[in-house]
Amino acid sequence: MIKSSPVVLFVSILLLLAGCSNEETVNTSTTDDTVSQVANGTPATRPPITAPKRQASIQGLVVSVQNAANYSYLEIKTADDNLLWLAAPETPVHVNDTVSWQRGSLMRNFTSSALGRTFPEIYFVTAVQVEN
Repeated sequence: MIKSSPVVLFVSILLLLAGCSNEETVNTSTTDDTVSQVANGTPATRPPITAPKRQASIQGLVVSVQNAANYSYLEIKTADDNLLWLAAPETPVHVNDTVSWQRGSLMRNFTSSALGRTFPEIYFVTAVQVEN
């Protein structure tokens, strides 16, 4: 049997009692808010998810169409009477159709080997949609 001195026993009891004091308080407001947010499906550590903003479509009147190498090359007259060229995946489009598209990538001095010509400026877009 291990013999303990009364001093060691006394100090041990004091340390035990000090650890059990009622003075310690816990702030549960953050925990309660977190539990509430998780219960509602919105974790506190993550901002709410929002849908990405959709880009506004641009419209114009088809002036000419050339199809080559699975692309449609469209000459478009915009609402402010400017002419521009679009290249999109091949799409059934006709002259005088109104089409819309999302912004694309501008290429300067693009040479199409399939058409045998160079476009000073042409916008490559992911799709065009016939509106009429």
